Amino acid sequence: MAKKKETKDKSKVEQKKKSTKVVEEEVKEVKEEKEKKTKKSSSKKVENKGKETKKNPNKKEGKKQEKISDLFDDGVMHFILVAGIIILVFCLFYIITVYITNHQNNSSVEETEEKSISYSEILVGRSFDMPEEEYLVVYYDFTNTDLASSLASSISTYNSNDSHHTLYTADLNNTFNQKYVSSEGNKTPKDAASLAINGATLIHFKDGKVVDYVEGLNAILNYLA
Repeated sequence: MAKKKETKDKSKVEQKKKSTKVVEEEVKEVKEEKEKKTKKSSSKKVENKGKETKKNPNKKEGKKQEKISDLFDDGVMHFILVAGIIILVFCLFYIITVYITNHQNNSSVEETEEKSISYSEILVGRSFDMPEEEYLVVYYDFTNTDLASSLASSISTYNSNDSHHTLYTADLNNTFNQKYVSSEGNKTPKDAASLAINGATLIHFKDGKVVDYVEGLNAILNYLA
């Protein structure tokens, strides 16, 4: 009986060993399969990374091209802005220069006109004090447009003649000249204080004396003709 038990125990031990071996082998197989799977997955990841790296250069090149195009567009816009500013400044400078030039020209013309007017127009009180030895003075109301236009054309024609005396004008409407305006003219004045002017009048002076005394528009036009 004891031998039978020993054999049974041995057989149980052997079965246990076999079962443990089987289990160990199965565990090993499972581990090996897991390792294979992990290796495959890692290899796939590596391959995918390689593929991605192959694709990435194209993306990088595309990004570089985009950056280059952006830089080019920015450069073009900057150039356009700078050119526009330069053109605007040049135009402003040109306008200012033209304005200043025209203003100077106009002022110079006005100055020359004022000088000529101030030279040809005098006050009645200076009638005997002009520097020329012989000259004419025409007295009339400058605000009378018809009279002024007729005398202006006649005076211009007279001044265009080769042989003519210096001719001055005096405005009877001027405040400083109104004290010499009279209802009856003095045809033989000896000095400025004795001057009396009645309407449009021309006086011919020579050596500080009155040579001719002409009253009326028609008489003056005939004298200057």
